[in-house]
Amino acid sequence: MPTSDSPPGPRPAPAPLTPGPTSYAAPAALAVPVARPPADKAKRLWELDFTKGSLVLLMVVYHWWDAFISHFGAIFLYLRFLTPSFICISGFIVSGVYFSKYGAIRGAMARRLVVRGLKLLGVFVALNVARVAVSDLWLHLPIRRLDARTMAGIWLTGHGVGGGNDKVAAFGILVPIGYLLIALAPLVLAKRLGRKPIVAALAVCWAGVVGLGLAGTYSYTLELLAIGLLGGVLGAIPTERIDRFVAKAWPAIVVAYGAYALAINHWGVPYILQVVGVPLSLLLIYALARFVRNWRPANPIAFFGRYSLVAYIVQIGALQVLAHFWNRAGLGLAGHVATFLAAAVGTYIAVWVTDRLRAASPFLDRLYRAVFA
Repeated sequence: MPTSDSPPGPRPAPAPLTPGPTSYAAPAALAVPVARPPADKAKRLWELDFTKGSLVLLMVVYHWWDAFISHFGAIFLYLRFLTPSFICISGFIVSGVYFSKYGAIRGAMARRLVVRGLKLLGVFVALNVARVAVSDLWLHLPIRRLDARTMAGIWLTGHGVGGGNDKVAAFGILVPIGYLLIALAPLVLAKRLGRKPIVAALAVCWAGVVGLGLAGTYSYTLELLAIGLLGGVLGAIPTERIDRFVAKAWPAIVVAYGAYALAINHWGVPYILQVVGVPLSLLLIYALARFVRNWRPANPIAFFGRYSLVAYIVQIGALQVLAHFWNRAGLGLAGHVATFLAAAVGTYIAVWVTDRLRAASPFLDRLYRAVFA
């Protein structure tokens, strides 16, 4: 995560250009932007960026497969961790980075979280208005129309909004992440309690998930919010302890992930397995990041992670445009490879151009911050 989408403070130098169904499969605004840390934190920053960038690339695979291969398939079973991972890693950043950054100045931290959460909700609305306009003028997507049930699905339950190009609202992960940041704001104000209010809120959310389950229903948004709070709880673990654990226990992490994969292959992905699988999957990617830390081809993946929200928006738009011109029928192997590369490379170029424009123009940098920071 850090450095993230738009770190406050001095603008870092742009990275070099090196090769570096859930209805919500998407980002890490999508993780929260944080200040550029001191030099001794750089290793942690790169690994968290690599983790976010890896999620972005897997997200491209997820949406490309849905658009050009099939709406169904076992691959979606193993990618179900993506959506909750984005919100989990956002909670982790708040607890693991914001607490250190703001220290006792919790009021500023709470204000930052509220503003960031409201901006994400505003970006969600603006993107969907633009999506409807582009569809009416050009793409002619089979978008479902709004009614009371779908509005409740968008803003409350997180389900019943459709799937693929006909979903009533795209970019849906921004809603629960926005809710998470706003919900965390009052929880960080109690200086003496530290992260204990986050633990209490997590317990309340899990009780709500269980209660809804006993009542025969569920709220996907509440489930995601709980996993985001779980990330906030896990963010209290010092990075040094995580690094030592990963260095010593990475074979056990691989074995544990193998057991998790067997479990979801047998039982599917019920919520209880998501609660286990999301942090386990993120820990596995983090362990991989430590392994490839000095591998130059891994740098573009970390660069993706710095602009995960931009990458999220661009890849969804790119895939919808590509799907408008070529459907999944009759593309052949070469066509499928071409559409995937077009989405992945096009997304990277858009991210790189964004970074360069910010470095070249203070006005564009301020504009970027006004929207995304």
